Amino acid sequence: MTKKDLIDIVAEHADLSKAAAGRAVQAFMGEITGRLARGETVSIKGFGTFCVTERVAKKGCNPQTGEAMIIPARTVAKFRPARKLAEAIAHSESLRSVEGTLTGWSSQHDEKAYRDL
Repeated sequence: MTKKDLIDIVAEHADLSKAAAGRAVQAFMGEITGRLARGETVSIKGFGTFCVTERVAKKGCNPQTGEAMIIPARTVAKFRPARKLAEAIAHSESLRSVEGTLTGWSSQHDEKAYRDL
């Protein structure tokens, strides 16, 4: 889903013009971004929690040269889904596996296709 898709969905479901929906989506995203930039946590009940965490520096390897290097510490945003969202995703996964069984398609086909690449 793209930002444009999200704006279209908000406009349709909230009975707003696309311009108004665009402003609403932008305000929502801007507020989350601003709060994370200030190191705050954003929790949306039933959806999940956005937070900021620090990654420590670690040893790594340059994939092009094979040379050892230090990957610097950095600040990253993380998202932890709420139980309700996690259960909805798990439920949709089980539905997809049932559909795959009914149509004769399974994850084994996906794995074989991936290996054949």
